[in-house]
Amino acid sequence: SQVEQAVMSSVQPPFLLLKNLSKDDLLPARSRSLRENFPAVEQVLILDRSLRLRQSSPAVRNKHLSVTTEWLVQRVQEELRNVEHAAFDLRTFIDKLDGHYWLFAFQALSEAPEANPDNKPEAWVVLRFRLDGLVESAVTPVLQQFEEDGNGTAVLMAPDDPASKHLRVLDLNDPLPGWRLGLVKARHEAA
Repeated sequence: SQVEQAVMSSVQPPFLLLKNLSKDDLLPARSRSLRENFPAVEQVLILDRSLRLRQSSPAVRNKHLSVTTEWLVQRVQEELRNVEHAAFDLRTFIDKLDGHYWLFAFQALSEAPEANPDNKPEAWVVLRFRLDGLVESAVTPVLQQFEEDGNGTAVLMAPDDPASKHLRVLDLNDPLPGWRLGLVKARHEAA
């Protein structure tokens, strides 16, 4: 759907800024540019090939961020075990932390699978996005255009939002698994 495409179009560009980050490159230098150009990005992690934390921006300096970062590393490990994707594909998942929904996206740091005989990336980039920021910048314009085109009204529904009998509900997939679109058809009045 256009909603899914709009979100992916917003999620992919930050990875390009980090794509060829070498092992010795410093994340803080690039993360400043990343936050300026992509305000929905809240956190950047670099994991080594064994999925251990190598770098974080912002730096993990308090217990809350430390616990969140440990949870995120474990969650990425679970995603890699449970999902059958090519080793170098961009993957996403959504989770609720501290009462807010976040979109997490991760991808191999380099695009050179032939350089690794075991087909395992040397490192991973993990980005944590404010989902409300992505919705505002990517999804809201698509839903407004749907309405302006006279198709009716569409609303993005979180997994825990109750469905209404007045809405036609469509399930969304990657990058918004568990989310739905609620549609109300436009009523065209006869002239």
